[in-house]
Amino acid sequence: MTNKEKITILKGYVDAEKEHQQLIEMLETIKGKMYGASAQKLTDMPKASGYNNDKFDNYIITLESYTERININLDKLQKQRLYIENCINMLDNTTQRMIMRYRYIEGLRWEEVCVKMNYGWRQTHRLHTNALKNIKLMR
Repeated sequence: MTNKEKITILKGYVDAEKEHQQLIEMLETIKGKMYGASAQKLTDMPKASGYNNDKFDNYIITLESYTERININLDKLQKQRLYIENCINMLDNTTQRMIMRYRYIEGLRWEEVCVKMNYGWRQTHRLHTNALKNIKLMR
């Protein structure tokens, strides 16, 4: 496996987290429409003939659909994160592990990784390249 392929797999950690947050935001938007100030009020009072409750029913169906997608995504995210964390934790070198965590788990930019590690740009990238060579990932 090439270093480029390894980087793609490792970047999946942050990408999965972003996707999960996006789904949660969509869920909150739907909940806001259902339960917000303009939402229809439910009572046990009798309704006029022809009264249509379809709008609320559609919101419930949509809410259930998004909840199911979020749960599936959360399972996928947890498995993916655990896999990547385990691969990084198996590196023998502490410095390499720290660089990989900062970059791929915390999603820091290279400048931020350099500052956190107190290393220069070249040294950080050299250590990163060595970590990529040493890390064992499967497709």
